[in-house]
Amino acid sequence: VTNGPHFTRRLLEAVHSLRSSLQSIGGDLIVRCGNPVEVVVNLARELEVDEVAWSELPGHYEYIQSEELKKLLPCKVYTSCSSTLVHPNNPPTDIHTWQRLARPKEKRKKQKSKVNIDTSTPTEAINISSTVTNISPPRFLGMPTIMGDFRRVARTSCSIRDMFEVPNHQYIAKDYSGMDTGDIPSLEELTQNLLDTDEPILGCIPKELIQNLVQYARDVPRAYNINMEEQSIQHLQNFVQYHAASANRSLCDVSENDSSKLSTYLAVGTLSPQQVYHSVKQQK
Repeated sequence: VTNGPHFTRRLLEAVHSLRSSLQSIGGDLIVRCGNPVEVVVNLARELEVDEVAWSELPGHYEYIQSEELKKLLPCKVYTSCSSTLVHPNNPPTDIHTWQRLARPKEKRKKQKSKVNIDTSTPTEAINISSTVTNISPPRFLGMPTIMGDFRRVARTSCSIRDMFEVPNHQYIAKDYSGMDTGDIPSLEELTQNLLDTDEPILGCIPKELIQNLVQYARDVPRAYNINMEEQSIQHLQNFVQYHAASANRSLCDVSENDSSKLSTYLAVGTLSPQQVYHSVKQQK
């Protein structure tokens, strides 16, 4: 799957910002292009690391890739999940609890003993280390398909976790100054494949439209010298303090402060849902 040119442009800004932030505390960002599974495994062996950590993304293909990486890494694995407001380990683990919390006022018939509903913990979940966040499909057996029901469960049974500490120079355990950290690809390099294909994207988006989108994205000035993480936090605090109370979700494109305009920061990872929650909570 190929990211769109405008998302890629903002993602590059975030990557440049991350490298700059790491360099400011004595570290650096290693950049490689290729299959993420192969790249991470090769780096782990090259650097002889004891542990590799990453944040799980709760999507089908992301889950498959994450599971493959866990099997191939020659070291300990630690995974978390910072892209969702509710941590995957917090919701219920059986179908009856999901149902009871989703519809607390709904009367239910008692289950007969002959009814065969397996609500036990899946074998896959039992064997997973406590240092690994479980986002396997069996883990969410019974989860409501209606958003309102899921939100009710999350509000009544799931607490929002604290954020990780901001890293400093003490987190830099080894000097990799002699290593080739790699160059961050340019927008032109990453979007060239969109221009090279003669087939409509996704089978329906004409090539001419794609070419116009790519060219427009390339023409937008790029702010690689700006700390995007700091910018996103300032934007969040300003919105929560001055505009959140009067914002109207149905008028997000009418004026500057009708919505938070946080989607880009959340998408590229310079803000997390937990940061938004805790920022709002502190303001109350």
